[in-house]
Amino acid sequence: MRTGHAKGRIRGERMQDHGSMPTDKTLSQRSNGALVFQVICLGIFQVYFPALKLFNKLSLLL
Repeated sequence: MRTGHAKGRIRGERMQDHGSMPTDKTLSQRSNGALVFQVICLGIFQVYFPALKLFNKLSLLL
């Protein structure tokens, strides 16, 4: 037989865990992935184009 709990709940019932992580990705998790991709593309852009200008100048000197 189940006994009454001090707060009026019956012992033996499972309480919901409100602190667990959701199974779906949140908006912030999805946008973090997009932000990382944009930062990588910007880094490649900043390295590639100055190097391209340098190589074009070197080829004109030869």
